[in-house]
Amino acid sequence: MSNKIWDRRAIRILIANVLVKSGKNVFQIFLNVFIWKQTQDIQVVAMFNLIYLISHMVFFTIFAPIVKKGYRNLLHVFSLIGFAGVYLWIMYLWESAINHLIIIPFIIWFFNSIYWINFHNTQFDLTTQANRWNFEWIRKALRTVASIITPALVGFIITYNYLWQWYSIAFAFGAMFFIAWAFIGLVDLESKSSTKFDIVWVFKKCFAHGEVSKVLYTYALTSFSFSNSIIEVLIPIILFTYVSVELDLGLLVSFFSIVSIIASYIFGKFVHYKHYSKSILYLGFWYSASLLWFVLFDSIEYLVVFSSLITALALLFSIPQKVMSDNVLHKIDGYQNMRSEYMVIREWFQAIGWIGSFIFLYFVDSIERGAIQLVFSVMIIAVIICSIQLSKVDISKD
Repeated sequence: MSNKIWDRRAIRILIANVLVKSGKNVFQIFLNVFIWKQTQDIQVVAMFNLIYLISHMVFFTIFAPIVKKGYRNLLHVFSLIGFAGVYLWIMYLWESAINHLIIIPFIIWFFNSIYWINFHNTQFDLTTQANRWNFEWIRKALRTVASIITPALVGFIITYNYLWQWYSIAFAFGAMFFIAWAFIGLVDLESKSSTKFDIVWVFKKCFAHGEVSKVLYTYALTSFSFSNSIIEVLIPIILFTYVSVELDLGLLVSFFSIVSIIASYIFGKFVHYKHYSKSILYLGFWYSASLLWFVLFDSIEYLVVFSSLITALALLFSIPQKVMSDNVLHKIDGYQNMRSEYMVIREWFQAIGWIGSFIFLYFVDSIERGAIQLVFSVMIIAVIICSIQLSKVDISKD
């Protein structure tokens, strides 16, 4: 079976994902920095993200049965137009947005969760076991290209107060990406399942299968230490305390993305899917080492070097894990009728790590060196356990 991506619908959602990364860069990097600048309180940042992630988990679960029934394009457009509307609302609020730190993340994740349960199901339907790893590498590479351009551009807009009101125009810029994304990502796929949504039954099926349960457990660990966790919030804030200028921060994040795309290309070219189990151990080791080095050195030069390594290695680790988590589902009889439930269960395990990481940050309540060393030490332990667990997963095709 070919690993080429021939389906044009899959290519369309790949292109659309570049735009989602561009739009979300504004939120993930600069909104957290904006909150930090306004409050100088890491607990406020942690609480903002906790509301954001808990809302995502709840709405992701609520909308999964609707996605299973179909309505893919309707939900796609609704979620992204809604996302753009939230960004325009933040633009309108400008500095007073700081007074709405409960409702903003709640609404953002309402629309975000609708998009992602929809996307995960569509991506699964448009790919196969043979080409899924290729799809994921291309998707992450394209998203990384967006991460090269957007942070520097938004940093420039904010720093030089381009057009008006610094952060406001940055969110208008993000909204523009979401509106474009809403229509580019439309595909002719109204997949419907004849079976009812039964998450309890699928949960039992998943945990009756050793390989599936192993992968799900690892998501609770990696989401504590990788994407959407405190690492994506702490690194920009820590670097900002050194550079103090949004443009400089944006350029640094863009540099991290350049390193990531080079590493991604090399890894994708020379490491085949059948070697993922072994490679995950090496990636976990170097990621843990980079986290350790980040907290041991105090100069901006070292922080930049290790931040770039952390960003690149997190990307490289996430791709094998995502592909493995999709492909092990094929090992369960009747998997075609349980993919929506499986996506929700996987998201629950991710949410455990995400929420746990921000609860931990809330009680640590500091970005001083000693506190950060404690946080990163727990992350290192989680990465090591996860790497060992994933390396034992049988990824052969049944």
